[in-house]
Amino acid sequence: MGNPNGKDSTLEVSSETIEEVRVVTLKGELDPKASDELFRFLESQLQNGYRKIIVECSGLGHITSQSLGTLVGICVRLRKRHGDIRLASLPNRIAKIFQLTGLSVLFDLYPNVDKAVESFRRELWM
Repeated sequence: MGNPNGKDSTLEVSSETIEEVRVVTLKGELDPKASDELFRFLESQLQNGYRKIIVECSGLGHITSQSLGTLVGICVRLRKRHGDIRLASLPNRIAKIFQLTGLSVLFDLYPNVDKAVESFRRELWM
């Protein structure tokens, strides 16, 4: 996706659907400008009816506190609509930020997309 405004962006965003789960892949830096773009993109996914979202983070190099807030905001919106967001493939340094800030309690973190998709699949049978 890149930047929808055509301006240079520090973040590339792509997406695909796996078993009714929207997988959003991030590559680059999640700075304040990119955080706003990501919010708009994720909000559009909600508007398009997606309620199960996985954010794949293996290509993420940096994340700011504003970006953490963006993810929290989308998480809250999804859960109000009976959906959820899962994070997959976080680089160690970013996973540590989630642990230190306590956000690892709010978000389910998975080692890869397959495990995150499987977690949504398991919920169907509970």
